[in-house]
Amino acid sequence: DEPGLATIEQVLRDAPPSSGESWLKRRRDALAKLGDVIGLAEIVRDGHARETAPARGSGSRLAPSERELVRRARGLLTSEIALSRNVSVSDAEAWLDRQLAVAP
Repeated sequence: DEPGLATIEQVLRDAPPSSGESWLKRRRDALAKLGDVIGLAEIVRDGHARETAPARGSGSRLAPSERELVRRARGLLTSEIALSRNVSVSDAEAWLDRQLAVAP
């Protein structure tokens, strides 16, 4: 529904909370959010922000299991958006990417 999509859009565009927590704590928190569409949006937003932030070393800023969790959340969120907007999964992916591109 449109109000739900507006909320998802806002979550995706919001700045992620700064977190100095270990990847294990972040993963545990993210696992608790998997059953809720807003939680999925938070996982995707936070993972995207960490993955695209300048790295201190080489490679990804996400641990492999954390990256897999973000991928899973993104797939679930994309499916929910596609069903809600009555569009293809690829159109939902494009919409999701546009929201993340506007994020601070």
